[in-house]
Amino acid sequence: MYKKFFVILASLSLLISACSLTNIIDSAREIIPQVEEALPEIIEELQEIEDFEPVEEEPADINQDQADVEPTEQEVVESENDREETDLDITMTERTEMLGSDDPLYEIEIRYPYMEGDSEVIAPFNFEMDYLVEVVVEVFVSEVEESDAQRPDDAMPATSFLQIDYEITYQSDGLYSVYLPITTYIAISASPSTVSFSYNYDALNKEFLLPRDLFLSDADYFAEINVLVEEELLARDFGYLEGVAEDVLQRRDNWNIFPEGLRINFDAYEVGPGAAGPQFVFIPWEDIADTLDLNGPAGRILSD
Repeated sequence: MYKKFFVILASLSLLISACSLTNIIDSAREIIPQVEEALPEIIEELQEIEDFEPVEEEPADINQDQADVEPTEQEVVESENDREETDLDITMTERTEMLGSDDPLYEIEIRYPYMEGDSEVIAPFNFEMDYLVEVVVEVFVSEVEESDAQRPDDAMPATSFLQIDYEITYQSDGLYSVYLPITTYIAISASPSTVSFSYNYDALNKEFLLPRDLFLSDADYFAEINVLVEEELLARDFGYLEGVAEDVLQRRDNWNIFPEGLRINFDAYEVGPGAAGPQFVFIPWEDIADTLDLNGPAGRILSD
């Protein structure tokens, strides 16, 4: 497991030295879920090493009746209450940082969400936030250094900048939805550019949600959402070409939970010209009610 973890990090380091910032962000979108998948096992192994104490185990009674070891109804209720208490122990805070350099000339302003509480519950979320910020900053500095090296000796240096910000779109019953726009400007660029990431975290289960986690297993939710997105984008007068959104939706999951529904996020240039800027499509819960799995996270959202 540790080997897999460090192979992922090594792969990302190679990408940092070989690609532009935009390509790095796209690559990070693919690599970060791999780290995310490996993280629970990494944390579990680290905890086993840290907390290990040899104990003498009592021999199991192989003749014990199976009914004696099954949880009672009261124990099941207590277990469910424990999960709810875990959510109550979480506090959403933020981390901020201001960085700068005169040679090369750049400014960095960072603001991103962070959790406080039960370390086992918050670890996957905080790891993901720290990791994303670390990658973006490292890529940005690398791009600035490369740009500055190409600047003529008699040219005045211009200030490059990076801004990482966030919006919490949902926070209830152990579910957290976060949108992070990342704006960069490299001195030789024509204009700033913005890319975004979205994270939907289920603290009760200590996992990040995929779109399918909200829907019934036999529902063709992708097709239904794609139709709604297409209709909305085609109705806007910004030069959208039919079918483009479907390609983006298949490539990455950039969506957020709101109390009233889902918001699908498209960065500038993804579904139209850069001048049109980012595009957001909001889908009310009632428009997709027939496909939602009310026994999963969607049920917790709609019960609020």
